[in-house]
Amino acid sequence: MWWVKLAHDRRGVTLVELIVGTAVAGLVLLTVASVEISSWKYRGADERGFAGQAEATNLLDRLAQDVRRATGISLAGDGAPAVTLTVTGSGVTYQYDAEARRALRDGRVMAEGVAGLQFYREDGGRTVRAVITLETGYRLESRATTRLGP
Repeated sequence: MWWVKLAHDRRGVTLVELIVGTAVAGLVLLTVASVEISSWKYRGADERGFAGQAEATNLLDRLAQDVRRATGISLAGDGAPAVTLTVTGSGVTYQYDAEARRALRDGRVMAEGVAGLQFYREDGGRTVRAVITLETGYRLESRATTRLGP
C-alpha cells in the first residue's frame, strides 16, 4: 500500500501548524518586551531618585561648611521652621522655592525635586538643623554649629 506510506512521509508543515507556531512565538516576544519596558521605566525612576539624593546631600554638606565658618545666622520664614537661611560673614543665602520644588544657594539651583526644606535653630541659636524632604519621600537631615556664636 503505497498511499499509506505517502501519508506518513510528510516533510512540510501545514498552514494550521504555521499559524499556531507564529501565535506562540508572538506571545513569548510580547511577554519579554513588556518585562523589558517595565524595567526601563523603573530604572529611570531609580536613577532620578539617586540623583536627587546626591544633590540634596551636596547641599547639606555645603550648608554645614558655611554654617561652621559663619559669624552669625539669620532665619526667615512664615512658621516655626524657616525656609530662608542667611549665613553672616560669607553672605550666603539658602532658600526653598516651593513653587519650583527646588533648593537654592545664592540663587543657584542646588537640588531639584525637593518637597520641603526647613531650617531650625537649636542650642541657643548656634546650631542650625536643616531637613530636606525629596519628592521620592526620602528625607535627609543635617546639623552644623557655628564656632563664633549666634
